[in-house]
Amino acid sequence: MIANILVPMAAGRACEVSFDQALDLADRLRARLVLVASATAASREDLGVEMPGMTPTPIERAVPEESLWPVPGEGTAEIPDYAVNAAARCQERRIGCLLRVVQGRLAQQAREVSHLCDLAILPRPSSAAIMTMREAVWLATSARCPCLFTALDPVEPRRAVAWYDDKPASARSLRYAAELVALLNLRLTVLIAAPTRSRAHELGHEAEIVAAGYHVEHTTQVLVGAKLAELPGLADEAGAHIVAAPAVRAFAASALQRSSLMTLVVP
Repeated sequence: MIANILVPMAAGRACEVSFDQALDLADRLRARLVLVASATAASREDLGVEMPGMTPTPIERAVPEESLWPVPGEGTAEIPDYAVNAAARCQERRIGCLLRVVQGRLAQQAREVSHLCDLAILPRPSSAAIMTMREAVWLATSARCPCLFTALDPVEPRRAVAWYDDKPASARSLRYAAELVALLNLRLTVLIAAPTRSRAHELGHEAEIVAAGYHVEHTTQVLVGAKLAELPGLADEAGAHIVAAPAVRAFAASALQRSSLMTLVVP
């Protein structure tokens, strides 16, 4: 069950795309969004909390006090406009949200709260001001929850490709991918990687058990001698919209180079 979805936020198109897709997913799954936004510094005078006659704007009133998760430390921070607008959009669609305003690099702050969430929906690394490629790979392989990186442009996913081999991590990632595919009503292709045909037959049977348990429409394909780093290219060639695999650096680095693919990395 996906109950809490982590959504790191900053100013930029990539984050707009990831937030829109997170909002739609939360709506479908009846999940809550945990928004993590970079703070902008403000002096106490800038806040104007003691000025007579000052009233909050409609957008400010849309963010309940209990939905704010304050920045650690003694400094005062200002909530960025894009974060306030995101919280207001959640309220408009009656989607629960918790807003945390943080200081420091977004990837580091997102990792620190990832253990509280069931899924992180992340922007495709396209701007160093938001998240570098190195930070994205580090976050994908060290987060405490599965990470779904959106494509550079909005995508309506219909087909997913997942990796399965004889390592325990691939069993976990396939189970999570199958659950997500079932929730989104997608079609799943499981790529079976094995050193021999006989071993591939055994792994294929295991993958069938997992996929059938989640009642997803699926097929399997055997890849003798394939390497995990090759998976994103194979998924792209197959016309997939989502590619899923364990949290292995070679896979994450390869997949995040493909801007049209949504990338699911499972710890």
